[in-house]
Amino acid sequence: MRKWSEGYYLITLDGQLEEPKDKGSKTSVSKTNIKDAAKDAKGKAREKEITTVRVSITAYDIRKNSMLYQNQILLNTDNLREEGHRVSHEIFRQITGKESIFTSKIYFVSDRESDWVKKNIIKELYFMDFDGFNIVKVTNHRGIVISPSISTGQQLAVYSLIRDNKGRKRNNDLYLLNMKTKVSEMISSREGINSGAIFTADNDKIILTLTDGDNTDIFWMDIKTKETKKITDHPSVDVDPDISPDGNTLAFVSGRPGKAMIYLADPRGVEKDVRRLSYVGDLHATPRFSPLGQELVLVSWIDNAFDIYRIDTQGNNIVRLTKDFGSNEAPSFSPDGEFIVFSSQRTISRHFSVKNLYIMDREGEILGAITSNLGNCTTPRWVR
Repeated sequence: MRKWSEGYYLITLDGQLEEPKDKGSKTSVSKTNIKDAAKDAKGKAREKEITTVRVSITAYDIRKNSMLYQNQILLNTDNLREEGHRVSHEIFRQITGKESIFTSKIYFVSDRESDWVKKNIIKELYFMDFDGFNIVKVTNHRGIVISPSISTGQQLAVYSLIRDNKGRKRNNDLYLLNMKTKVSEMISSREGINSGAIFTADNDKIILTLTDGDNTDIFWMDIKTKETKKITDHPSVDVDPDISPDGNTLAFVSGRPGKAMIYLADPRGVEKDVRRLSYVGDLHATPRFSPLGQELVLVSWIDNAFDIYRIDTQGNNIVRLTKDFGSNEAPSFSPDGEFIVFSSQRTISRHFSVKNLYIMDREGEILGAITSNLGNCTTPRWVR
């Protein structure tokens, strides 16, 4: 294993550590992967029973011959990956003045525990680091979890659950989970649909789809009192809401034109300022706002597959982001708005296909899959 001495090293864009020829040179001649250096540092720390090390970090702009960032920090050697994300986030924030994605999480649903022989389908909620590592199981209902949403600060999760209950017929019920105590409670159990819930910015309310008599509309719900108030009131089916960061615009899917399309409305009234947003394709689903609320991503059925589009809130500047890349659904912006996570189904054989999560940039360049061998992974939610 390579031994590392105290001194200055350069981190290259491809994740390599460069060592200068001598103390006075800025030209590198040898490269060693950062992972090897991390393992070496971790091993030495354990030999000396040290769990933290003090590291001096300097970010230097070679072209401008100027220092961008310098700091001394303590690293926990037992969790170098998490520490690396934390340090990367701090450097990025100091240089750009913006928050990064390095410490963000992606929540998703997986059916990895299903027994396909016995046709026992189980879907639970999980989360992981933005790069697909450190997967943590959140729920253990042994039922079917769908349509999760995570509150600001990741303190609460809301999702729908379908499972067999003794003495009660199967229903689509809504649950609220305290992420700290791991205690969940049923907060809506109307006969029919209790689904598609999303948190408002203050985490005091949710917006969700409820069956109301013979119709399906979108409602406010106060989390504490469970009181509800209508936002849409139309004979057509209205589902799958999302709200802009400032709380002034609601996006939802409606069958008003005779097929599922995206509509916008002012959620502060009933049927207030409702207008159709999308027209391309045969049907649309899962509208999701960008962090600034100026545009959305959505799914459209076109060319015999689901593909992802980006569009601004005025219905202009529509961009097709995926094409000839399987069937793509459930897009979600990264917290900085520069990336999009989505679920993509690939056909493995005539009788088998699988859904994994992928990341692309906001222009549609696919960066790669972040899940593998986790069953079918769906409905990702990217949160800070």
